[in-house]
Amino acid sequence: MITAVIIAKNEEELIGNAIKSLKLLTNDIVLLDDSSTDSTAKISSSLGAQVIKLEKNLNFSQKRNAILNKLKTEWIFYLDADERITKKLAEEIKSVIASKNPSSAYWVNRKNYILGKELDSKTWYPDAQPRLFRLKKFKGWTGHIHEGVNFEGKKSNLKSNIVHLTHRSVAAMIEKTNSWSEIEADNLFTLNHPKITSVRLFKLFFTQFFKKYISDENYKNGIRGVIESFMQVFSVMITYFKLWERQQTPSIKEQYNLIEDQLEKEASK
Repeated sequence: MITAVIIAKNEEELIGNAIKSLKLLTNDIVLLDDSSTDSTAKISSSLGAQVIKLEKNLNFSQKRNAILNKLKTEWIFYLDADERITKKLAEEIKSVIASKNPSSAYWVNRKNYILGKELDSKTWYPDAQPRLFRLKKFKGWTGHIHEGVNFEGKKSNLKSNIVHLTHRSVAAMIEKTNSWSEIEADNLFTLNHPKITSVRLFKLFFTQFFKKYISDENYKNGIRGVIESFMQVFSVMITYFKLWERQQTPSIKEQYNLIEDQLEKEASK
């Protein structure tokens, strides 16, 4: 038996089709609701998914691990709200878990659709992700932002793909960048990253753009490749701008308070 798990927050536009695709694989579907304020939980429940509310302020690994001690099934499969499994993938998973000597963990390739079109570059395919685990061998997820997995036994790759319908608009890309960059900047600051300088920022910009557009072959993707490359560089730059903010002593807020105090003193003379 296999349980499919989705973690979602305010994904009412996407969650329905994600759950419907999972039904190609299993009817045992769990939504881990991350404090949604829209209809995500209601839609999921109406489609037969079990809805479990996550505690607040969990990191990404803690969210994924929250379900592990509650499951009675032999296998667990993770999917995101903007991902879909195909009939071919569902059939391959069923075949694998029914085999005599399955691996403990399986990575699944993703076909990534950006701004309405599948991108063709080594950045975006195969983009293999760890998604299928034998529960008794699975020790859980690790890491605060970019999760790793801990398991006993061997790993394998499935041949079929997950369809990833991501970056649906430039506005959504910017919103995601703003959200993720806060976490990334906090993490870098906690790790005592070297001080940000103008030289470091300029060097970072040019090296990142060369990597994203040339080395990662995004030039093959026309205007979408240009947009995606700039957006990825933008994401990195915003993270380091926010890190610079965190490194200021006194803090920027304190600097403004000092300015306000000085203006108040001058006004009272």
